[in-house]
Amino acid sequence: MRWRITLAFMVLAMAGGAAYLLIVSADFESEPAPSRSSTISEEVSPTALALEATQITPTPGEGLTPELIDLMTHGLPIEGCDKFSGTQLESGREEEQKEEIRKAVQLLSVSGDPEYLIGAVFLDALHENETSHPLLEKATRQLPNHPVALWHKLQHCRGTGCERSATVRALTQADPTNGLLWIEVASEHIRSGNSGEAEAALRRAIASQRFDDYFMDYVTLIERALAATTELDYAQRVVYGIGIAAAVAIPGYGDVFNACKSETNDPATWSPMCDELGRSMTNRSSNLLSTMIGYGFREAAATRVGDAARHAELQLAADQMRERYLYRQTRVGAHAVLLNDHAVLQRYVDTFRAHGEMRAIDNLVDEAIRLRADETYDQCNFVIRQLDD
Repeated sequence: MRWRITLAFMVLAMAGGAAYLLIVSADFESEPAPSRSSTISEEVSPTALALEATQITPTPGEGLTPELIDLMTHGLPIEGCDKFSGTQLESGREEEQKEEIRKAVQLLSVSGDPEYLIGAVFLDALHENETSHPLLEKATRQLPNHPVALWHKLQHCRGTGCERSATVRALTQADPTNGLLWIEVASEHIRSGNSGEAEAALRRAIASQRFDDYFMDYVTLIERALAATTELDYAQRVVYGIGIAAAVAIPGYGDVFNACKSETNDPATWSPMCDELGRSMTNRSSNLLSTMIGYGFREAAATRVGDAARHAELQLAADQMRERYLYRQTRVGAHAVLLNDHAVLQRYVDTFRAHGEMRAIDNLVDEAIRLRADETYDQCNFVIRQLDD
């Protein structure tokens, strides 16, 4: 189970930055991670690395360096803790876990609680690629205005033979202040060639109060479902939920981003609209991915009108966001502590749920820096443990 937990936190740590890089960056190239005898441990002490991380000024377009990839994979290089990293996976553990989840789905599927039915849908790997799920249909009949269930239904309704309009209509009625839903509506109109309707939907997105992909709602529903049907502990339940939530399809950012860049769309209309959309997302989202995509929309708008200075300014701001909320937690080893210390994980989840992802990351980094300087704290918690001890 522990190796799956490690993988899920890798996904969580990279979710915002990786998606942003895939959509916006044309020059990102993967590089091999350095070995454990790299200059990370030879030239920079771990304490200095942790305490000075907040002083780093990112280089625009730097992306994932070999140093960062190494730290994401292993955590901080700490003498005496090497036994916790690089462990080989035990054979059969993945199949054991799959069987446990299959049994959980069976138990949840006969529940009278519609939110347990929704949890069963999220956990059911056998039907994850299908455009319809009988348990989800049953749950939405009982909870017709449940935004997370409707969102999941919409994301899995792709391709021919799947009618999305009724779900879109129900979802925007259930949660009309969520800008991501209007971006999804705009994307549909862009794909259909309905420019006027797409513009109207993007105006609704610009005026929205928040941009929410329901990430922590997924985690909460999954954790609750697993708590009722398995012997997994809290951390295992949460991290399994994180892994599923991170894999859920995101709105049609690519459609809107391409429309913002398109030379066939009137720049007098689309460039200011895309800039306004991006500004709303960066100002009103507590979610890292939505914030980063907002910068991408603004950069596309600046490029479309040939404003190189504005583009460079926005790119630097985006790089600073990635540094603060994505790379810094890796440099201080916070992602490893989150994995190894269940009390830290609980505080992170509670803060994420109450105040959003970015506040949760800020608090996590501050706590990791404090713990790194605490001589009474188990410093091996800053090293990735790939299997149970």
